[in-house]
Amino acid sequence: MPSALILPLMLVTQLQETALLLTGAMILFLTLIYYITVKSSRDRIRGYTLEHEKNTLLERLNAEVERRRLTQDQLEYHQKHLEHLIEERTLQLEQSNRELNREIEERKQTQQALQVSEERFRIAGKAAYDLIFEWDVAAGSIEWHGDIDGILHYPTGEVSATLHTWLERIHPDDIDAYREIIERYRSATDPLRLQHRVRHHDGGYRHWSNHAIPILDGQGRPSRWIGVCTDITEQIEHQRQLEYAAHHDILTNLPNRILLADRLQQALTQAERRHARLMVAYLDLDGFKEINDAHGHSIGDHLLINLASRLHEILREGDTIARLGGDEFVLVLLDVQEGNERASLLRRILDTTSQPVVIDDKPLQVSGSLGVTVYPQPHEVNADQLLRQADQAMYQAKLLGKNRYHLFDTEHDQDLRGHQEHLLRIYQGMVKEEFILHYQPKVNMHSGELIGVEALVRWQHPQEGVLPPSFFLPAIAEQPFAIELGEWVIDQALTQVDIWLQAGHTIPVSVNIGAYQLQQPEFITRLRKLLAAHPRVDPGLLELEVLETSALADIYKASRIMHACQKIGVRFALDDFGTGYSSLAYLKHLPAATLKIDRTFVRDMLDDPDDLAILEGIIGMAAAFRRRVIAEGVESVAHGDLLLKLGCDLAQGYSIAHPMPPGQLLKWVAGWHPHPSWTRRRRIDRDHLSLLFAAIEHRAWVRHIEEYLGGVREAPPELRHTACRFGLWLTGEAQQEYGGHTEYTAILSLHQQVHETGRSICRDHEQNRPERAREALTGLRALRDTLLQRLDRLSRQPHGETPGDHSTAPPDAPSKRPPIH
Repeated sequence: MPSALILPLMLVTQLQETALLLTGAMILFLTLIYYITVKSSRDRIRGYTLEHEKNTLLERLNAEVERRRLTQDQLEYHQKHLEHLIEERTLQLEQSNRELNREIEERKQTQQALQVSEERFRIAGKAAYDLIFEWDVAAGSIEWHGDIDGILHYPTGEVSATLHTWLERIHPDDIDAYREIIERYRSATDPLRLQHRVRHHDGGYRHWSNHAIPILDGQGRPSRWIGVCTDITEQIEHQRQLEYAAHHDILTNLPNRILLADRLQQALTQAERRHARLMVAYLDLDGFKEINDAHGHSIGDHLLINLASRLHEILREGDTIARLGGDEFVLVLLDVQEGNERASLLRRILDTTSQPVVIDDKPLQVSGSLGVTVYPQPHEVNADQLLRQADQAMYQAKLLGKNRYHLFDTEHDQDLRGHQEHLLRIYQGMVKEEFILHYQPKVNMHSGELIGVEALVRWQHPQEGVLPPSFFLPAIAEQPFAIELGEWVIDQALTQVDIWLQAGHTIPVSVNIGAYQLQQPEFITRLRKLLAAHPRVDPGLLELEVLETSALADIYKASRIMHACQKIGVRFALDDFGTGYSSLAYLKHLPAATLKIDRTFVRDMLDDPDDLAILEGIIGMAAAFRRRVIAEGVESVAHGDLLLKLGCDLAQGYSIAHPMPPGQLLKWVAGWHPHPSWTRRRRIDRDHLSLLFAAIEHRAWVRHIEEYLGGVREAPPELRHTACRFGLWLTGEAQQEYGGHTEYTAILSLHQQVHETGRSICRDHEQNRPERAREALTGLRALRDTLLQRLDRLSRQPHGETPGDHSTAPPDAPSKRPPIH
């Protein structure tokens, strides 16, 4: 082989050997590495396994320790509980043992005490008349230890022989109760106590008291009773004497006040049960004090004893006379009839009282004032009230001249008590702030302007609801409390005006003032203080309404007060104007800027020509004296229409607004609008006033028909159309004034139809055809309304103008006054 190849071959061989060596080394290295790695992993795994086993072993060991600890605790708990139970049971046994020993000891003591008690009982029995008894329940026999026969002064054995001979001596009124006791105590075991009366040999009765205790058999039932009898007659008599002294007057032996109360109550009960009458008379002696002072108390006492005896003798069975003390007596008289019997009995009492009494050869004489009341009464009364009533009547008899009787006025007393209770409740209402103010608007009916409000007090009663002034103001009219309430009203009204001012509304307020408050000496001073408490309120926003009759007593004093108030800015109005009888004097002397027409005239002016005439006169006077006039009681649109025709624009009433709480007023103002007919209505020409009165006459005639059908009037109105008041005006003055008007001709025809219908209605009514009459009445009312509309249209015509004639009467021609009948 060429050497060139050997070298490579050698190199290759060496390289192969080297590779083999390297491969072997590598294998060895890898084997070593693997071994080391595997061994290390196995060691770690073994370590982990050992650690896990150790931990598991520790956990098991701890669990076993904990289990054994819990077991030990439970064993200790049960051991302690068992020890506690043993201790408790031991204590219970000890307690039971002690109680058993105590019970044994108590029974021994009780037995000993019973023996001692029985011995004492026997000794005590022998000490009390040496009388002890033993009752054998089964045998029904009684054995006496002591001389019962001798005690009652009977022969030996007459009483003590048997139970029957003993029972024969018991008082007849007590024997039934005694036998009931015997039957009851055959089985009862409670101590026996009994009081009864037993007959003495002399025929009288002694009061005995029995006390006994049972001897029980094996079943706990009484086999015999052992007891003692005690004579308590002296104690009973002493007690009776004490009771008599407690219920009787020592001097006269008459019943005293205590016994009188009992007797009077019994008499009331009896009278109520029997529906009978009784009389209570209170007698006071006239002139007794003078005799007592002049002759001494001994003579006075003898006089009282003598009079008491005389009065007692004239009484009937069942009547009572009692002395209250001094010279005052009360008589309770049963079944006394009114009229002659009562008068005769009372006169006999007075005559007996006034008869002379001779004491130590001295004739003495008194008289009596007798106050009398009766039962039953319209309202429930008790015994004390009857005595007070009789006492009050007695004082009236003295005031009327003495030596007479006076009957108590139950109705007056009831009214007086009711009045006092009413006053007290009103005062309590003030204290509890139960009074409130409502406000009623006053308006101009033509323009709709609010000219002010009237403050009206109301009582917000917790049970009765809101009460009007008529319920409480009349009761306090002359009472000092009226001043307090009046000032409260003024203060509240000023407070409300201030509230409205702060809200941007200036609303004058008027307040009613009574005569009692107005004429108080400090009225002006107190009014200034009330105004000063409200500095934001101008005094001119306050108006005081004074009743026309309030100033009647002293018109000049009222005038001075009103002038003084005017100086501080307060205005005045005369309320209910026209109801007094000096209205012209008021207008002359009283500085009132406003007249308020009384509601009664306004209410009836639609149907009463006289009220309309008064209204027209008041409005005329107000204009003449330059006073503003306001009409109260405007309750319908028709009322407002007629007032506007008369020239009265200002009014208040239910057709405008009811009185309302202050919180509602501003809302009402925002929504208030006068009736459309009011805004168009103008004052009627004075020459047409007769038309207004004619319309009222016509209304009144139709109202008369309605009242005749309703039974209010006994006769119908004038049924001839030419003879009624409207017909006389229509064919007389109206024909001269309006004869040329077509409306007048229509009115003539309507008036005849009205009367024909009215006659027909009256015939149906008189012939007992009420349904036809009522149907025709509807047509009559329709004719009435049509005729009134014609009159209204006629009143709008210029006076004196007829169709085709527009001339007018001379300016100085006299106006036609309405027909006043």
